Amino acid sequence: MDYKKEIGEVFLKKLDEMKSDENFNDRLSKDEIFSYEYSKFMAQIQDYSNYSIKRGDLPAILIDAEVLPEAMDKAILEVWDKGISVKTHYDKPGDPQSKEATVMIRIRNPLAEPRLYKNYPGSGAALEEYRLEVVHGIHNHWIAPGTEKWTYTYHERFFENQPSENLNAPDRGILISRSKLREALKEAKTNNWGLDYVNHRLENGYLDIPKTNQIAKIIADLRRDITSKGAQATTWMPTADPGLESNRPCMQIGWFRSLETEIKGKKGYQVNLDMLFRSRDLYKAAFMNIWALTDFQRSVTKGLEKEIGMPCIVGNYNDTSFSLHIYGAYFNKETKTNEEMESTIARIRKTPWTDRAWSLNDPDIPHLEEMLEARHVISAKLDWEKKTGNKGTYDPNLTTEQLKSYPYPMEWDE
Repeated sequence: MDYKKEIGEVFLKKLDEMKSDENFNDRLSKDEIFSYEYSKFMAQIQDYSNYSIKRGDLPAILIDAEVLPEAMDKAILEVWDKGISVKTHYDKPGDPQSKEATVMIRIRNPLAEPRLYKNYPGSGAALEEYRLEVVHGIHNHWIAPGTEKWTYTYHERFFENQPSENLNAPDRGILISRSKLREALKEAKTNNWGLDYVNHRLENGYLDIPKTNQIAKIIADLRRDITSKGAQATTWMPTADPGLESNRPCMQIGWFRSLETEIKGKKGYQVNLDMLFRSRDLYKAAFMNIWALTDFQRSVTKGLEKEIGMPCIVGNYNDTSFSLHIYGAYFNKETKTNEEMESTIARIRKTPWTDRAWSLNDPDIPHLEEMLEARHVISAKLDWEKKTGNKGTYDPNLTTEQLKSYPYPMEWDE
């Protein structure tokens, strides 16, 4: 069956019906009404993507945008319209099939305003906490061996990467260094200390492969050769991650590419960042990820500028997801999220992306005050956790005014 021909015939019939409307010419131009109705019509066809590609194919989509909210609007609509409909292991009984595609999002000016996306389903405080988690590692201590909960953070994998064979083991299954083992065996033999000495060295972590700060190595690599194409960091741990049912990194690789440019009349470098994800929730996770990672890009760019003594600026941000998806649960008609999803898609079709964007330069945006206050609250919570071991709360004796002025690390502002 020629599905494209069948769809075309149905659409032309629908367009003829529209043209018979006596108010057609008064409402919109023919080009505008054609574009809008065609887009709306195609989106209403179940499994539309299966008409444009053969069964078993995963669509590949390219999104090009100037700023972050524009990219989010385009990505949501493209995956909704062109993604395949497919079941996932996260779907619950009764959920529709999820929408999925391979997507590359290119943001030409990732730190430019407006940056905040109104359709982000979270608070300004949660957004700031996630940024601090990725850029400054405030939750690295939440990694809990043996609990099958937190086995990593992105910051830990980038700045304190340590190979393991079993992340859920009480000792995290850290691999040992053969050179250190040889040294310990030699010492034991030379001094007649026996294997107890080696076991002691093993238990106290002396024989562990040391942690690797991949970001420091990236900056060192670019200092050695600013044209290097090897300035990358990875989160995936092939000795441990493949065997995990969950709690394994979605983000895989960050690749920095520095290219010569002119900055305020001087020779400098534009630092572009490509991030690769194996899998990601578009509707609820992608904005938070990109928000934090573009700030991470800014942080590395600043570090490189200091290291090489030349001006550097943040360049393009390219974000590729092998599987970017909108879960079926989000448009299950029995859930509140379905109403949010339907209204989101409808607004994206009918109004410009700027209607769903906020600028941090606007002092009246609701998220801004939340984000600034969050740093004080987060710092208070972390300090209280160190004292009591209790997560997610702060000293109940703190007054509102004390909490608002609670000190936090200066680097959180940088």
